[in-house]
Amino acid sequence: LDLFCFGALHVAEFRWGAGWDARGIGIKALACLPCGVIGLIVWRMARVRMLSRLAAGVVIGAALGILGAVMIAQQGSARRPALTVTERTPNIVLIVVDTLRADRLGCYGYAKAHTPNIDRIARRGLLFDRAFTTSSWTLPAHASLFTGLYPSSHGAHWEHLYLAPTLPTLAEYLRALGYETAGFSENSWVSPATGMTRGFDTYWAPGPLLRNPRPRYLWETIRVQYFRPSLRVEGEAAKRFVDWVERRDSERPAFVFLNFMAPHTPYRPPAPWLEQFLPDPKDREEALHINQNATKYLRGEITINQREWALLNTLYDGEVAYADNLVGQVYASLERRGMLENTLLIVTSDHGENIGDQPHPLTQTPPRGPYP
Repeated sequence: LDLFCFGALHVAEFRWGAGWDARGIGIKALACLPCGVIGLIVWRMARVRMLSRLAAGVVIGAALGILGAVMIAQQGSARRPALTVTERTPNIVLIVVDTLRADRLGCYGYAKAHTPNIDRIARRGLLFDRAFTTSSWTLPAHASLFTGLYPSSHGAHWEHLYLAPTLPTLAEYLRALGYETAGFSENSWVSPATGMTRGFDTYWAPGPLLRNPRPRYLWETIRVQYFRPSLRVEGEAAKRFVDWVERRDSERPAFVFLNFMAPHTPYRPPAPWLEQFLPDPKDREEALHINQNATKYLRGEITINQREWALLNTLYDGEVAYADNLVGQVYASLERRGMLENTLLIVTSDHGENIGDQPHPLTQTPPRGPYP
């Protein structure tokens, strides 16, 4: 009985995504009911000697074997692509600009924007003005992007910092179709440490690969923000993508995922963009010494006045302009290799940013897209 119900629970949880909410418990109960009945019948028949123990074992083994085959078949059917690669199959390049607000881009009407590359992509393609994220932070938002599921279904969030291996991902689907798959992520929440790299032939993410990224994430934030700003990996994903494209000689279509950390906190755009947006050295010095610790702000341990909010917003604009430059590097690389005309180029964000907005300034918020 335990074995039958155990198998039923696993089918319900891993195949149908049933959790322990009211809906999930209902699904699990329905899955267990017929299996429990079968188990009780087999047990009862063995008790009244209608079945020998050996025969009961054979029945149970056969039932479990059929159950396993059903699970494998269901998983296989979920992962089996319905399409095939042809000569006209496009490349797909998915760029996630971390923490990017749609209202800071020129294509969305921001007068102070310096985002010519993203604006050009928007002009040449489709610009979505009603696109919304599923979460206010990186892991669940990317898990939704990779699986097409809401966080309540894929389960990758603060209580479970890992994408379940039973959930098929976009990269797995595309690789099964015949795509060459590659990923370059500057964010440790989108790395092997969180189970987000399944399906990629090539993948790069910074730092050591720890199962739980939270301690590592905190340490990297501390050392980057307070000790050695030069350790930031911003720009590394674009550089590695360009190197990968230049060396690539495959005839297969490519699916490439990139995550750019700019304009994520701490706001410290590289010198050219910092000087462009804050030409006065005194303003730059003041801006770079503002405490950007959101937790301390929310606890009331620090205060930020209106001038400091204005400077932080200017720093953020500089970060956005720098991120746009990285998008331009990817665009130019595809153009040089003659891949651009047959590439579906998608630029989006995992979530937005709250910089002095109410009710909780300096925290991540989920405004729309963008999806140029």
